[in-house]
Amino acid sequence: MLNSNKLTILFFFTLSLVFSQEKINLSGSIKSSEDLLVEKVIELKIKGKSKFAISSDKGIFKFSNIDAFIKDTIVLSVKGLGFKNFIKTLMIDKNNIVYDIELEKASIELNEVVVKAEEKTISNARKNSYKIDSKNFIKNAKAPEVLNTLPNVYYNENSTGTLVDGSISAIIFLDGIQLVGNELKMINAADIDRAEVINNPSQSYGSEFTGAVINLVSKKKTQEFFKGSVTASRSLHFDKWYVEPSLSYKRGFVTIKSSFSYLANNQFIQYNLKRTSGTDQFFQNSNNDTKGIQKSSETRINFKFSEKSDLTISNLLFGYKFKDNINGISVLNNDSPISYSNNGESGNVNWNINSVYSYKIKNSKIIFLKSKYLVFDNFNKSDFTFSDATTTSFDIESKNEDLSFALDYEAEEIKFFKTKGAFYSGIKYINRNFSFSNMDFFVRQNVLNLYADFDLEFSDKFSSEFSFAYENTKNTNNIELNQNYNYLLPTINLMYKFSKTFNSKLGYSRKLLRPNANDLNDELIIYNPGQASQGNAKLLPQIRNYYFINFGKSIKKDKISLKLYNESINNSITSTYRLDDDLLIKTLGNASKYNATGINLGYRTKLFKKFNANLNTGVDYSVYEDKTPTALIPKTDGYTFRGSLSLSTNIIKDKISLSLSGNQNGPNYSLLSKDISNPYIDFSASANLLKD
Repeated sequence: MLNSNKLTILFFFTLSLVFSQEKINLSGSIKSSEDLLVEKVIELKIKGKSKFAISSDKGIFKFSNIDAFIKDTIVLSVKGLGFKNFIKTLMIDKNNIVYDIELEKASIELNEVVVKAEEKTISNARKNSYKIDSKNFIKNAKAPEVLNTLPNVYYNENSTGTLVDGSISAIIFLDGIQLVGNELKMINAADIDRAEVINNPSQSYGSEFTGAVINLVSKKKTQEFFKGSVTASRSLHFDKWYVEPSLSYKRGFVTIKSSFSYLANNQFIQYNLKRTSGTDQFFQNSNNDTKGIQKSSETRINFKFSEKSDLTISNLLFGYKFKDNINGISVLNNDSPISYSNNGESGNVNWNINSVYSYKIKNSKIIFLKSKYLVFDNFNKSDFTFSDATTTSFDIESKNEDLSFALDYEAEEIKFFKTKGAFYSGIKYINRNFSFSNMDFFVRQNVLNLYADFDLEFSDKFSSEFSFAYENTKNTNNIELNQNYNYLLPTINLMYKFSKTFNSKLGYSRKLLRPNANDLNDELIIYNPGQASQGNAKLLPQIRNYYFINFGKSIKKDKISLKLYNESINNSITSTYRLDDDLLIKTLGNASKYNATGINLGYRTKLFKKFNANLNTGVDYSVYEDKTPTALIPKTDGYTFRGSLSLSTNIIKDKISLSLSGNQNGPNYSLLSKDISNPYIDFSASANLLKD
């Protein structure tokens, strides 16, 4: 009986101890000399166990649901470069504790030890790398706002996309993996550590890619989250509206980001054609009331298996469709006018899925396994009815299926014969199938590419990048096509720093531009009774040579650059025309020679200590020559003026962001045309009125 009583008393005593345990919350701020400190690691120790928290962009930290008893003690500690170590013991006296940490700056002098602050700009022959300060943007600002603050970069989704050095289209990467669809607008500016700009990318980005590369390097964070946003817009001038919801999720080693966009774009297009050939004259007027819909869906899933192993899978489904309602009239010589109507549709569907697996062998040595499957379907349907009661219909489709595999190896921070450098190499295989609505015709393409990059820093002043790629391509079809060609494609970049604020860069690249499925389609596409187009299954790739020299100068926070460049293609794919009765048919051939020489001036500054200004302006002179002896137009040349401007500022305690951007690009020339476009101006305002 006594033993039973003792057990009962022990049971209730233990139970009372369990239920007297509390859930404690501790929060506060961390600062130094009244300045709030962000991204500082705070350690909390209780009963020999440690918990960690990171201060937010407002210097706030929080520990939630700590299992403890009243009158227990906890220990807070903070260590940081430039500050004295902080340690404090607190006794728990309530459930919700607020405690502010103030760090003292270290004043110890170190002998023969130099501590350097992280450089805001790092330049070498391969790239320019810029440190991003989130304080320059309002909370919840997105990556596009960051792009317009980078020297020689201009971003506008509605007009040009992303341009580097005034005229080079750029693709965007996040931590080395290409972004698809609208992913760029889902990245917070506060999550970007650095932005790397490559204006003459090596063969590691593909022998067919002639643009620039911008790689956003994200900050390494471990916080879990679930968040979403909705973006919408309505055009006042055009019949156009847009909506895009998005979601982001992170838990454990899995991160998911997904978005969907819907764009309605309705237009009224007037088209006039006048053609004279000998004594024949042809006139045509038409009106097209077109209804357009564009849809896009993208999802990215990342699995962080360990510090060494990582897998990213991304998916993009994109498509647009225009429904045409065309009414027009055609007149040949002095014959009676013929009226017509066309109810048709045109558009495309693009679906691709990518996977990138990386494994870190050592700190600076990584292996990448990449795969991609792509389907691109382009269609054009028309149903003509003429005033004489005759009808004509056609349904043309061009489809490309693309399957590729790649193995890449990156070794940064290595040495070649005592010279500091980096090495990149890889092999890629591509299988392409081009099919058409004419089921009796197809094209098969197999591509094998091998590349190697050598980056060398001979001294603090001189750096270089040498890249070489060998590529073999085989094209076959079921009729007579049997092409087999090999190319050696080099890229060279050299940089010399005259001083810490003045440098020059010299570069050259040779790239391969292949025709797409639509270019290879031999079927006739009739747009109206006077005009049609047709591809050419025998087209060869274009060889593009590019040279440039760039001078860069920094004056305090201002950056100025001057670039001279030349681009040439000797076997350029160009449009040519031929007459078939009353029908003018535009076709393609490797018949043209293209050459352009230009200059671009870039200037980034801060006006009145409040406005971020980014300017690019330049001009190029282009020449197109038709090398065929029967050319109707042997030569077209002219000057193209280019310019872009971005202005941005934050107002009302940095809660509202205002930006103004504009660009002018024209006139643009081809062998057969001169296109003139009006300047584009865009104004936007972003508000952060609520707490989050």
